[in-house]
Formats: sequence, structure tokens, C-alpha cells
Amino acid sequence: MLRTLTRLRRDDNGSATVEIVILAPVFLMVLLLIVGLGRIQMAGNSTESAAGNGARAATLQGDQASADNAAEQAVRDSLTSNGINCQQLTINLDTSAVENQLGQVGTVTVDITCVVSLSDISVPGLPGNYTLNATGTSPINPYSER
Repeated sequence: MLRTLTRLRRDDNGSATVEIVILAPVFLMVLLLIVGLGRIQMAGNSTESAAGNGARAATLQGDQASADNAAEQAVRDSLTSNGINCQQLTINLDTSAVENQLGQVGTVTVDITCVVSLSDISVPGLPGNYTLNATGTSPINPYSER
């Protein structure tokens, strides 16, 4: 009986190592998935913020050309400062209301499409690229000097 118990105890040697070898890749994949989803969320928040910053910057300008330049620069600066590197960036602007007559209400709208790369996190199920879309709108002060 004593020999049987001793043999059973010896047979368990190494089973923890086998379990770790089997489970380690699973834990690593879950960790990488969490990191990837977190990066997507942070990039989405940064893109929303950049769209709002671009719209606000445009409302401070007196003419449409200056508003377009200010909005684009504000979007690019905001994305860069947040560490978002867009492989492809599209900025659509509606700044025509900047040239409204004094007293007329208007808004500026900035639409951003940013394609970010997830290639450095290779997790099955995550795409290599992810497209983020954001829209920012800001009202123009109808009584501000332009």
C-alpha cells in the first residue's frame, strides 16, 4: 500500500509544468486582446477630442480659408499630442458658416476618419487596421468680431 501511494505521488511530478505550458499561451492571448481593445478605445477617444478641437479652432477664425487651415492644424496637433499615428487621415470640413454676417447663427463641423495600425499586436480576431470615425461640431458666436 505504501509503495502504491509513493508511486502515485511520483506520477504527479511535472504536471504543473505541463499545465503552465498549455495555459501560458492562452493567458498571453487574453492579455494581448485586452491591450488591443484598450488601444482602440484610447484612439477613439483621442479622435473624438481632435474633431472637437478642430471645430473649436475653426470658429475663432474670420474667414473660411483661415478656418479650414486652423481646423486641420488643430486636428493634426491633437492626434499627434495624444500619440495617435494615423496611417490614413481624412478630414472633412464644413466651415462655410464662419463667413456669416454678424448676428447670424452658424456651426462648424469637422469629420475625421483615421485608420490606425494594430499590426504590432498580433492576436487572432483583431484586424491589422482599425478605422476610427469622429465628428465634432462647434457653434460660432454670432456677435464675435470677424
